[in-house]
Amino acid sequence: MKKVLFVCTGNTCRSPIAEGIFNTLAENMGIDARAESRGLSAFEGSRASENAIIAASFHGADINSHRSSIVAFEDVENADKVIGMTEGHVSALRSMFPQFRDKIYPMPYEDIPDPFGGNLETYKYTATRIRAAVEHLIKTLKDDGTEEDGSKNNSDDG
Repeated sequence: MKKVLFVCTGNTCRSPIAEGIFNTLAENMGIDARAESRGLSAFEGSRASENAIIAASFHGADINSHRSSIVAFEDVENADKVIGMTEGHVSALRSMFPQFRDKIYPMPYEDIPDPFGGNLETYKYTATRIRAAVEHLIKTLKDDGTEEDGSKNNSDDG
């Protein structure tokens, strides 16, 4: 199973939305992958923002039970790909975890600005941008050897 880690600042808006959408799409597509999310400066145990929960739900993702957490060495070590919401997040992660530099990437297409404090429309727009990036990311994982039924292209996966 591929493991993806999404990282933003507070782990209450962007990265939980990405985690929820990724897991929903991967499951629906039969992709053997799972996402988690963390923040660079999260307050441990905070809920996802109400607008993030609502915006994610428009994409079929339920992030109601999400609780924020700070990114740790083990999180990065155990992930196959670590995705920063912005180039700034990527730079910080590569600085914090230089030994994992080669598996830390920015979101596909463009930085995802922080919707924190914005209205629901801002969050919905952010979720739509995240979904497009996540769809691209799932396609690259699928192209890296995971078939739609979740099986590997090789026979030594046991």
